[in-house]
Amino acid sequence: MPVVTHSVLPSPVVLPSPLPSPKILPSPVATPSPSPSASPSVKSEKLDPLQSGVDYDPKKVKFKVLVKALENVTVRYKCDDKKMMQFTLKKDRILVLRGLETVYFQASNPEAVTYSPNGQGYRTMASSANQFDAGETASLVWPLQDREKLKENFKSQPVLPMTPSPAESTAPSPASDVE
Repeated sequence: MPVVTHSVLPSPVVLPSPLPSPKILPSPVATPSPSPSASPSVKSEKLDPLQSGVDYDPKKVKFKVLVKALENVTVRYKCDDKKMMQFTLKKDRILVLRGLETVYFQASNPEAVTYSPNGQGYRTMASSANQFDAGETASLVWPLQDREKLKENFKSQPVLPMTPSPAESTAPSPASDVE
């Protein structure tokens, strides 16, 4: 009969880790607390980088406007007392604007934008009876009676650069008669 022997492996030895060297900490220094007036805008910009009212309590929002770009279009807007924003809204992108009291909106080409105020369905900005020109720029405002306030708030702003209409950018180029 064969003899079976068991080999015994030594158990692993755990060495204690070296103690960290002591660090000398500087004595605490009083840091100034931010002023109450500066704090909300910085906090608001971090929570709402587009200044579109996303940080508002949904129950308090009076105006919610969905804006969809049919082509790349330059937009400018201001929701309540937030910072004015201006950038190119890319084709097929949707921008949601919320206002507790007001929403001011402008577009470089009203034919390149559709919008839906408070879930009432999309319509082109160009065909809207509420669209008006403020400083030669197509504009919308909520509530409607605040048109003059939009003109005041945007009076120092330049006219937005014209951008292509949807029909212009999708139309085939004319055939050449040159052989």
